[in-house]
Amino acid sequence: MANRKDSASKPVIVIVPGSFSPASLYQNIIDELQAAGYEATTIDLPTVGDSKKASGVTLNDDAVAIQGVLAEFADEGKDIILVTHSYGGIAGAEGAKGFAKKDREAGGKKGGIVRMVYVTALVAQVGQSLTDVMAPYAPSQLQVKDGHMTLDPLPNTRACFPELSETEGLKWTARMPGHSATSFTDKATYPAYKFIPMSYMLCETDLVIPPKYQRSMVEMVEKESGRPVDVHSYAIGHAPNVTMPEAMVETIRRAAGEVL
Repeated sequence: MANRKDSASKPVIVIVPGSFSPASLYQNIIDELQAAGYEATTIDLPTVGDSKKASGVTLNDDAVAIQGVLAEFADEGKDIILVTHSYGGIAGAEGAKGFAKKDREAGGKKGGIVRMVYVTALVAQVGQSLTDVMAPYAPSQLQVKDGHMTLDPLPNTRACFPELSETEGLKWTARMPGHSATSFTDKATYPAYKFIPMSYMLCETDLVIPPKYQRSMVEMVEKESGRPVDVHSYAIGHAPNVTMPEAMVETIRRAAGEVL
């Protein structure tokens, strides 16, 4: 853990994983942030797991889990940067409801989210689901049965980890359990991007969420929020937490105000 004295003046970093992704896939990011003096943590989303654990679990269940972590830090008066990856953009936005620092200050509370960092993450407008947002780019590597999704290993490896050899990529895919199908059709209820400043890590070689589509979401946010999005572009695919962790850490640190 980061030394609390060293991290006292820095925002807390909370990472919301993507679909199918346990918190352990982001431990390298947490370790690097802590080494740089940040208090940092990630979340095991309830929607991630085998069919016994995750079937029927909802987007709202993820939001509640995220809020539990945010409340712990916000109630200590700490500023928070909420980092979201892929599906985590939708789950993180839902979880952010009530935790924007300005909203908490208006209610006489300290602490809260000062910025969100989207890492090739999805931005849903109110009333949209992940399925709606991803309609033009429906992933082909999903297998769905009884409300539960699993990944077809080789297509997922090639889509998510194109920088790695198939052997190495398959090792990472093997660490990705199933995911609740319900959460992909649940509708967003809170447009966090309208109330919380955003940074966006644009992954230029992403085969899951194409860069053209990432840019369209950034443009939508800028139009609807009336604020510029702080965009950081890298020639990297869909999983920088695995294939270019240093770039993801750099993006987060810059979002926290560091000049690197």
